[in-house]
Amino acid sequence: MPEPDPREIVRRGYDALSYRYRADDAGPGGYAACLAALRERVPPGGAVLDLGCGCGVPVARELAGHGPAVTGVDLSEVQVRRARRLVPRPASCGPTSPGPGSRRPPSTPWSASTP
Repeated sequence: MPEPDPREIVRRGYDALSYRYRADDAGPGGYAACLAALRERVPPGGAVLDLGCGCGVPVARELAGHGPAVTGVDLSEVQVRRARRLVPRPASCGPTSPGPGSRRPPSTPWSASTP
């Protein structure tokens, strides 16, 4: 019996527990100081790539609300659907696929940019 792919275990786990992991209305909590430092370093009109963005709360939501274009990538499609809904900017989204023969699973990106 082949061993399960750890990435699939993580993907399924976050798909199943997304809403218990972080609420839609969660504040920055322990991330507040880091987010303040990021806002100072990333200028309006700048760009941020958030790998493992989860539902976009609090990092992508906070940063996109202050001007930079934010692109998030996560393995969990449930988390990405939530991020598309929770981040306060228009989003354009599309899946990405690994190259032929790659063992890397597809990721699902979304982006939020200033209007």
